[in-house]
Amino acid sequence: VRGQHLVVQLVAEGASGRVLTRGSSRLEENWRGVEIEVGDLRNGSSLRAPVQGCRVVYHLAGELREPAQFQATNTEGTQHLLEACQASPVESVVILSSVGVMGVRKPGPANEATACHPRNAYEKSKYAAEQLALAWSARTDIPVTVLRPTIVFGEGRRAYGDSMLSMMMAIQSGRFAIFDEKAMANYVYVGDVVAACRRAAQARPKGAFIVSDSCLLTEFVAAVGDALGTLAPVRVVPLSIGYAVAFCVQVLGRLLPKSYPRLTVARVRALSNRTCYCSVEIERALNWYPAIGYRFGLQRTVSWYRQRGD
Repeated sequence: VRGQHLVVQLVAEGASGRVLTRGSSRLEENWRGVEIEVGDLRNGSSLRAPVQGCRVVYHLAGELREPAQFQATNTEGTQHLLEACQASPVESVVILSSVGVMGVRKPGPANEATACHPRNAYEKSKYAAEQLALAWSARTDIPVTVLRPTIVFGEGRRAYGDSMLSMMMAIQSGRFAIFDEKAMANYVYVGDVVAACRRAAQARPKGAFIVSDSCLLTEFVAAVGDALGTLAPVRVVPLSIGYAVAFCVQVLGRLLPKSYPRLTVARVRALSNRTCYCSVEIERALNWYPAIGYRFGLQRTVSWYRQRGD
């Protein structure tokens, strides 16, 4: 979704460019004038031609679901792309990563100075990609900007489920519950992420930057309710009860109908998270801030879903 929005923005600005894809069957109608190159991050030789003649390379691709491919695609694939960039050479590289690489679980603010402790195979593969990219930048003097967005939402179908749509449906039906009134919502609208990518390409700062529009979960849920035209739930369920219910639902999962809401322990943990990701450094380096913001972004997203009939 993020790549699609970036391409649309570049086309709107009149920029010429190429899109590297593993197949041309899912190209968008509003990508007119964009050159299409077929290749695969796992195959370094397939990346040389697409990069030739490019000033800026945006690396937004990655493997999210297949653990066996995390290393080959996310880490080694990034290495392959950088090698192709060096042979071209390009003027700058923008890499989209995730705050997940930080592995933060403690309450309170988290920023770029916070130590990274990736916890699972996906996070480790992305963090390794970041590290090799920044080291490569230091060796070659080609600027690499790594952007670490929080949870990105906005218009567009997801390839592997849609947690934002699920949240909206739960809020609209009155099934959504708050487990911790001090919990944080670490989201950012896709349009603001695209703006960060464009700023990074123009300013070319080296290093990693958090891209976030964090707020209290209660505030975010209220904004979802406003966008939906419904009252946001005010029901607060004790955290201990939330974990107990989630555990029972997981144990009984195979016996429950598919339409039954699948509250999981991981979901309860996420909805009670008190970590707040701060975007102070990107504001200083790029003068970036979420100009659209989550409130207007939610209105756009709800409008898109309704146009699609969701």
